[in-house]
Amino acid sequence: MSVAYIGLGANAGDPLCQCRQARERIVAWPEVACARSSSFYRSEAHLLPTQTPDASRQWYVNAVLEIETPLSAPVIFTRLTQIEVDLGRDLSQKGAWLPRPIDLDLLAYDDLILKTPTLILPHPRIAERRFVLAPWAELAPQWRHPGYHRSIQDLLDEVDDDKVTGKLCFF
Repeated sequence: MSVAYIGLGANAGDPLCQCRQARERIVAWPEVACARSSSFYRSEAHLLPTQTPDASRQWYVNAVLEIETPLSAPVIFTRLTQIEVDLGRDLSQKGAWLPRPIDLDLLAYDDLILKTPTLILPHPRIAERRFVLAPWAELAPQWRHPGYHRSIQDLLDEVDDDKVTGKLCFF
């Protein structure tokens, strides 16, 4: 069995409901032996320097899910992409920090370091994102990033991200 960490996020439609639906679908995979979820967090949206804040840009709902599974990282990635499509994400829309009904990221898979055209593990921007590190530290604060050789808690303590992130729900 391997341990995988999955980031869940949404900021369009009903973000909390969509994150819950994604979590339920992942946990329902027959190959998932064990699953734990962080609390849900409310996170301020990141904007590109050319973007301006507007009322239509909702805050994100984020969480991290830990699963034990025999599935390979590429299979998990493919299944996460299918869940995104099923829950209404238009994968033809490319661009950083666009509003989305669901965003699922395979953050890490055991201590695997992998770089392919479609999948990089661990996720390349973990250390920059409070909205990933805060819920992940709730689940596995001592998990060590195999590239940085730092724990998730250490990365959270050192993150240079001024965006507001706080617990939304406790289940």
